[in-house]
Amino acid sequence: FKYWARLIDVLDKDYYVNGVPDVATQITGYEVKQKQVGDCSVLCSLAVSAHHEFKFNHQVKLISNNIYPQDQFGNPIYNPEGKYIVKLYLNGSWRAVEIDDYIPVSDSGKPIGAYSQKGKMWISLLEKAYLKAHGGYDFDGSLSSRDLFIFTGWLPENIDLHSYDKETLWRRIYNGYRNRDCLITCGTGAIE
Repeated sequence: FKYWARLIDVLDKDYYVNGVPDVATQITGYEVKQKQVGDCSVLCSLAVSAHHEFKFNHQVKLISNNIYPQDQFGNPIYNPEGKYIVKLYLNGSWRAVEIDDYIPVSDSGKPIGAYSQKGKMWISLLEKAYLKAHGGYDFDGSLSSRDLFIFTGWLPENIDLHSYDKETLWRRIYNGYRNRDCLITCGTGAIE
C-alpha cells in the first residue's frame, strides 16, 4: 500500500462511455481481477452473480442494482463527487453502506484491491463496501455462500458433496439453473 487514489485516476480510460466512467453496464464475471487482498470468496460471489446477470441478458440484476446513484432504469451511474451507496444484506436486512471511490494503490499506482479488467467501477465499489462492513482491506477471508447472501439476499445452502446423492444433487442444480434461481460456488476448506 502506498496511497489512496480515486478510481477515475486508476482505471483504464479506454473503457469510458462518452467520456464518462462506466460503473456497471453489461457486467460479466470474466472481468473480475483479484490482487493482494485475501477476499477470493467475495470475488467469486461477485463473479457468479455477474455471470447470472449476463446469462439472463441483464434482466435479473442481482448485484449491479445494489450500487447508487442510479438512472431511471435502475442502472448505477457515475457520481463526479465520488460518493456511492452500496446495498448489502447485513444482520437480517438490507443496509446502505456509504463509500467513496478512493481505493488503495501500490507504488506503481496499480490497485491493491480487486478491479474490473474492462475498466468498470462495480467490482472495486462492491468490494470496498463489503470490506468496510467487515473491518477493512486487512481481510482474513470468508465463505462464498455467506458472501452471496450478503450481495443477493438469497438464502445459502452448504452441501457436503461426499454425503449427497449426486444424481439428486445434479437435478436440483440443473432445475435451479433453468428456473434462474440457483447460484453455485465451491470451496475446499483446509487442504492438507
